[in-house]
Amino acid sequence: MFSLTETGRDVHNALTLYNSGDYTASLEPWKKVIDKNPNFQLAYIGIGNALYNEGDYAQAMDYYELGKY
Repeated sequence: MFSLTETGRDVHNALTLYNSGDYTASLEPWKKVIDKNPNFQLAYIGIGNALYNEGDYAQAMDYYELGKY
């Protein structure tokens, strides 16, 4: 039987927070995902999107580059 992993729960949590407009809160679960899997490009893009929406354009660009976005 398949079940959702902790990383999967973090991804779902980050997306839910981001989609509800809570960009700052979505950063923590995305960073947890990167800690567990530094090759997870969507996490870098998620952090970039959150930072962009907060107006931190320079740091957002850094994360977009890490995510190859």
